[in-house]
Amino acid sequence: MLGVPNGYGKFVYVHNREESNKHSFVYMGYFLNGILHGKEGRLLNGQGYKLECEFVNGIANGFGKFFYPGGNIMYEGEYREGKKTGIGRKYYASGKIMFEGQLIDSIWTGFGRKYLELSGQVSYEGACLNNVPHGFGRYYHPSNGALWYEGHFASGKFDGFGRLTDAADFDGTSTLYVGEWLQGLKHGLGAYYYDAEYVFEGRWKRDMKVEGSVTYLNEWSRQVFFTNKELNGSHFLQKNYKEKKMEEESSDEEEQEERKSEKKRKQVK
Repeated sequence: MLGVPNGYGKFVYVHNREESNKHSFVYMGYFLNGILHGKEGRLLNGQGYKLECEFVNGIANGFGKFFYPGGNIMYEGEYREGKKTGIGRKYYASGKIMFEGQLIDSIWTGFGRKYLELSGQVSYEGACLNNVPHGFGRYYHPSNGALWYEGHFASGKFDGFGRLTDAADFDGTSTLYVGEWLQGLKHGLGAYYYDAEYVFEGRWKRDMKVEGSVTYLNEWSRQVFFTNKELNGSHFLQKNYKEKKMEEESSDEEEQEERKSEKKRKQVK
């Protein structure tokens, strides 16, 4: 119309045959006054990537699909001002889902889920900011998808209150640590469980025990209280563990001796 593309048509642009063809493209769709404008537009660049979307004033807006050169889908979801913004899904080159959730300017910001390529299991679900966990979320172990960590994050690290499950079990039910975190380290009030035999409850500072108590679980009910910045961990607990076992063994021996004595007395009678 008056020498300007209007309506449905095909436009081919070759940037420079001697240079990379990444700037070259083919467009099929609607035009308005020479500008890409309308539904069902298809844009194929020189590297083989394809975009199917509605175009408004030359820019992708609305629901669209973006494809790898091989034909597998890379993204499907909302576009705003030419960028992936809104609710969408990303896919691996293999065609398996990589992510679903909220995006701003092509960056994961808001609630979403990320998936492992091989198993298809969820690896993380929750809030994100600039593509890293930020806010409340859940990590799942890559071995079988069991819940690994549930709690708050800041800039991709455990930060705030959270629960870490026992990595040795991989079943998502056995608590290893529950309490406060700071930049990925145990910091503040928290409880740490040792093989379901005893638990330390108290105050932590950057993964170090500061003060608290050790409670023996199951048939043990004794509590050992301490406040000592130098005592931190295995040596202290193993010492008390050995003392407890020695006390039990000693108690067992006394009971056996008492039974033998009682038996002899009955025999004498």
